[in-house]
Amino acid sequence: MPHCCQMALFYSVIKSFKTWMLVSRMRFTQLLPLALLIAAIVTLTAGGIAINFNHQKESEAARLNSIVESKARQIADWLNERRGDARFIQESYLATEIGSNIAKTPVLNSNLIALLKAFARDNAFQSIRLLTAQGESIWSSVNLPVDTQLLTAIQECIEEQRIRIYGPYRDAQGNLHLDFITPLPIREQQPNLVIVLHSNPVAYLYPTLQNWPVPSATGEILLVRREGNEFIALNNLHHQPDSALTLNLSSTLLNFVAAQIPIAAQLPSNAIEGIDYRGKSVMSVGLMVPDTDWLLIAKRDLSEIDSEVISNVIWISLVGLLALLMTVTGAFLLRQREQLEIAESVHDAQLARLKVLNLLADEIAQRRALIEQSRDGILVFDMDHRVIEGNQRMADMLGCTTQELIGMRSWEMDAVMSEEMIRENFNPFPHHGFVFETRHRRCDGSEYPVEVSASSVLWGEQNFVLCICRDITERKQIELQLAQERAHLEDRVNERTAELHQQSQELRAIIDNIPHMIWLKDVKGRFLVVNQTMANVVGGAVQDLLGQTDFDLWPMELAKRYRADDRAVIAIRQQMTLDEPILHGTEIVISETFKAPVLDAAGNVLGTVGFSRDVSAAKELERVREQAREAAESANRAKSAFLANMSHEIRTPMNAIVGLTYLLQRSNMMPEQVARLDKIAVAAQHLLLIINDILDLSKIEAERLELEQTDFALTDILDHTRSLITDQAQLKGLTVTADAGDVPNWLHGDPTRLRQSLLNFASNAVKFTTSGGVHLRCYLIKDETLTAQQLKVRFEVNDTGIGIAPEELPRLFTPFGQADVSTTRKHGGTGLGLAITRRLAQLMGGDAGVETALGYGSTFWFTATLQRGKSGAIPTPAATSQLTSELELRQSCAGARVLLAEDNAVNREVALELLDAVALVAEVAENGAKRWRWRPVGITTSC
Repeated sequence: MPHCCQMALFYSVIKSFKTWMLVSRMRFTQLLPLALLIAAIVTLTAGGIAINFNHQKESEAARLNSIVESKARQIADWLNERRGDARFIQESYLATEIGSNIAKTPVLNSNLIALLKAFARDNAFQSIRLLTAQGESIWSSVNLPVDTQLLTAIQECIEEQRIRIYGPYRDAQGNLHLDFITPLPIREQQPNLVIVLHSNPVAYLYPTLQNWPVPSATGEILLVRREGNEFIALNNLHHQPDSALTLNLSSTLLNFVAAQIPIAAQLPSNAIEGIDYRGKSVMSVGLMVPDTDWLLIAKRDLSEIDSEVISNVIWISLVGLLALLMTVTGAFLLRQREQLEIAESVHDAQLARLKVLNLLADEIAQRRALIEQSRDGILVFDMDHRVIEGNQRMADMLGCTTQELIGMRSWEMDAVMSEEMIRENFNPFPHHGFVFETRHRRCDGSEYPVEVSASSVLWGEQNFVLCICRDITERKQIELQLAQERAHLEDRVNERTAELHQQSQELRAIIDNIPHMIWLKDVKGRFLVVNQTMANVVGGAVQDLLGQTDFDLWPMELAKRYRADDRAVIAIRQQMTLDEPILHGTEIVISETFKAPVLDAAGNVLGTVGFSRDVSAAKELERVREQAREAAESANRAKSAFLANMSHEIRTPMNAIVGLTYLLQRSNMMPEQVARLDKIAVAAQHLLLIINDILDLSKIEAERLELEQTDFALTDILDHTRSLITDQAQLKGLTVTADAGDVPNWLHGDPTRLRQSLLNFASNAVKFTTSGGVHLRCYLIKDETLTAQQLKVRFEVNDTGIGIAPEELPRLFTPFGQADVSTTRKHGGTGLGLAITRRLAQLMGGDAGVETALGYGSTFWFTATLQRGKSGAIPTPAATSQLTSELELRQSCAGARVLLAEDNAVNREVALELLDAVALVAEVAENGAKRWRWRPVGITTSC
């Protein structure tokens, strides 16, 4: 801009000089300022247009890079997927079956043909062929001759034993093919075979290439292959249909851009401008498709690229034209002023000069406005590397004013290049523009990265350097962050890969060391994972089992059963546990097998997982235990039945002993004899109690004990129990109390068994207590499961006796178990009372237990489920003396006749004496079958 001002001032000086000196009009002097001004306008306009075009090409080059990388990646992924399909059939059991079949007969069986067709159909292959190394067709889904080059590829494929891609190529009918040649594993006594999978590139490859990701009329992707000095188009060209494999592109003839791209490049080439097969100027970027000799080229016409900046060019041109128009208009006005008479006043000349200056100022203001609106810094250097013009944005970037910017040398702001380097590399300045990165130094000494687009411009007859500077600090930070994130991501990926590998090894170690068979199958029943245990059972290696089915490993009947179970699990989508026969060598063992479906996130069944363990030993152990349990139960039942059946045989002599002792006590005996008879009676009663306990326990174990259900008064049971232990308690100085608590007095149940249980606890309390007392009490327990008529009653007997050690508690309620073996010798008893009490409590819907501490006494308790009783029932009679009973019987029944049926002579003798003592007349029947003609008062029989 200062250059334009100099031109304007120079023009004004000439005009003044012409006016004042009254010189003649000099055409050349008048046209020089106008020409310089026009040149400056044109230069600035052209520079702006060039900058726009250059920026558009850079953007288009980046877009072509992205497109060619994306397409190459799509093609590579598709090829890898096809290779994976080929590798699957190569490694599957199908390859083994084909080899075995061909070794026996040169014709494939129908099952293998059906599997090959299904494989081709499921994996989108157009056809499939089975060939020998000599190209002889064993089987083919289509009738096609073998191409010579295909035969060569087949032979190379067999030699290398790896999958090869052949094509694209056209067959004899002109159809396009892309073949994946898959060698089958080489085995003894069978020919070398290959499977050729035909894929039509028109189905996926060509649509992928034809799809241009952004709207474009000339954008095109070419897939070519170098053959000598020429390139063969592998796909149909956009502007030349049906040209795939029919059009040869010569780099020397057509100057095709593909000839300028290296074949071995693994990264996209730089954007290259050239002439394509149509003779059109294009911009292109090329990239090799990985693992192929295919060259992928993305191109677009330069005319279309340039057309996208036409609107900006039009506006810049309009501004330039407007400036030119204003300049020409000013020149025309000056010309008119020159035609005025010299006699016009100097004032008029000054006015004309002022108008010219105003016009120039407006023009400068407009240009500066355009420059100031730029988001990049703009600098203009002269050939001495001095700034002659700069915008406000550039001054802000350097942290100075525009006045300080003008006159600054380039090395004063460049923090990388010294004065010597700049003068050496930029003298003279290259005519073609270029872009480079450097670092600028601000006025405060700080630095920042900058991208400089420098170009040479010609203003008038002088060369200047126009530099557009862009602050790329944010971009560098983003690039640094991306690099750090990329490095961090790579570290994370490596760490995660190592973790997954370790987890995989750990999981494999775990399942291989589990002594049970473990497997994973797909929905077709093929084994995907097996453990070492299963491999040992089958008799093979783990890798050999993968891909096989049950029909490959087991006999047909077992395989059908296993497969049916798998289908059932898949159908119900639930796990199952069942017993299955498993063949271990030559022996079939029963194993417990667990099977479950494997589902993905969408709920689709992917296969089944299962494990199986040998339970034959457990089954045998269970059978032995069951036999032992049955034998024990049988022996226990026999024991209980024996004791129950022996009750008569045991009680009969005991009754005789008790009866005869009683008769002797009634006779006149000497005092010593009376004492001895009392001891005999006590011992007999004690023995009778023991026998009764044993018989009760045997009845309970034989499940022959039945509970009575009748109404009774609770106070009667408590009073009766207290009366039975009072005499013995008083002898030891103990107090006895009874408390019915909140329990209703009238209950419904078995009063006999309740009295027996309570008496067992009370008798033991008196036996093991030396001081203090014994307390009987009962209360209700809440139970939500009972009905309104049912009650849960807890009976307790608390004493202040010796207590029980904790280690002795587990044996208390077991038959014949006591806290101390010396107890029997010291206090007597069999140890059956507590066991009988617990069994009776359980029969009555309750339980029994103890709360005790050694040296602090004990509280024995039992619970029973009873019902509410009705008042008015006959109360339980209290104990009365035997003499009173005999007196009442003699007074009420004297002389009555009684039938006595007793098969034991001793018992008959005792009974007759007792009946005679109360004045009853007895008629004896030895077996109870004797008949009488009168109605007897009573009948007595043997117990």
